[in-house]
Amino acid sequence: PETDKSPWLNRIPWAATLLLLIGCAALGVMYFRRPVPVAKPVRLFVNPPEKATRFEKPRLSPDNRTLAFVATVADQRQIWLRPMGSSTAKPLAGTESVDGLFWSPDSQFIGFSAGGKLNKIALSGGSATTLCPATVGGLSGDWNQDGTIIFGSVGKGISRISATGGSPSDITTVDEAQGEISHFSPAFLPDGRHFFYSVENKDPNKQGIYLSSLDGGDARLILPTNGRASAVEAVEDPETPGAGYLLFV
Repeated sequence: PETDKSPWLNRIPWAATLLLLIGCAALGVMYFRRPVPVAKPVRLFVNPPEKATRFEKPRLSPDNRTLAFVATVADQRQIWLRPMGSSTAKPLAGTESVDGLFWSPDSQFIGFSAGGKLNKIALSGGSATTLCPATVGGLSGDWNQDGTIIFGSVGKGISRISATGGSPSDITTVDEAQGEISHFSPAFLPDGRHFFYSVENKDPNKQGIYLSSLDGGDARLILPTNGRASAVEAVEDPETPGAGYLLFV
C-alpha cells in the first residue's frame, strides 16, 4: 500500500504548480485584452467676474487644479483664481496693476509683472515678493523645475533670473540692425532647458517663433508668426507615444 500511494503524492505539487501557471496565464490574457479607456474631451465655461470690463490671459496651473486669469473690475486690474472644482473665482490680493502672469512648476506660486517689476506671490496669498525691475508692457515668462525664470519685456531680449531673486542676465539680445523690436513670451520645453520665444520685427515677414536654450547660442526660426507658443507633450496617445506638439495662435 505504501508503494501504491507514493506516485500520486509525488505528483500533487506538480499538478498544483501547473494549475497555478494556467490561472496566471488566463489572468494575464484577460488583463492585456481589456479595453483601453479613451480620453474624452472636457468642456467648460469660464465666465468673467461680475462687472468685469476686461477678462484675459488665462493660465492653467501645472497640476490642472487652478485657473488664473487677469480681470479688470471697477478699474482694478488684478489676478483672479478659480479652482477647477468651483464655479466662482476670487481676486488675488497683492497683484494689482498686473500685466503678464505664469505659474511655478509646483503650482504653488504665480510669477507676474506689475509696477515695473517682476514679482512672485504664493497661491495661498500674502505679500508679493519683488524679484527684479522689469519694463512693464507685455511682459510674460516661464518657470522651470530647477528654479529658473525666463522672461521678456518691451524693447529687450529674453532674460533669466533665479526664482529666489537676484540680478537677471541676458540670454538673447534684440538685433536692431535686422529690424527686431522685442523678444517676448518665452515658454520652456519639457526638458526645462530649451524654450520657444516670439520675435517682434519691423518687417512682418521676419517675425516668428524661435527656439533657443538657457545655454544661449544661435536661435532657430520655427514658425513665421507673431503669436505666443507653448510646447506640450501628448498624453496617453498610443499612436504617437512620447510625441510633442507646438501650440500657437
